[in-house]
Amino acid sequence: MISAKKRQVIEALVQEILAQFPRIELDGVWDKGDGSVGIRLWCSGSDAWKVSETFAWKKIEILEKHGYDIFLMPFDRAANGRSPRRRTRLPTGGGTVKAAVA
Repeated sequence: MISAKKRQVIEALVQEILAQFPRIELDGVWDKGDGSVGIRLWCSGSDAWKVSETFAWKKIEILEKHGYDIFLMPFDRAANGRSPRRRTRLPTGGGTVKAAVA
C-alpha cells in the first residue's frame, strides 16, 4: 500500500523526471509489496540510460531520507513497439497503485 507520504515523494520524483526529460512517458507506478516502489517509464534508448544516471543520486537520497527504495524502469518504446498515452501524474485512488496503459 502506498501511503500519503510515499505518494507525495513519488509524485515529486515523477514530476522532476518529466520536467527534465519531456519526451519520457510515465506508464505505471506500483508498490512492490516489500516497501519498494517501481516506476515504469517509456522513452527513447538514449534517454533510458540518461534518466537512470541522472536520477541515481535522487533515488539514494530518497532511500536515506525516507526509507523508500525506488526502482526506475525505463523501457525503450521503439524496441517494444509501443507508445502509450503520456501521464503527467500518478493515478488517483487508495491502496496499491498500478497504472496500466490501454
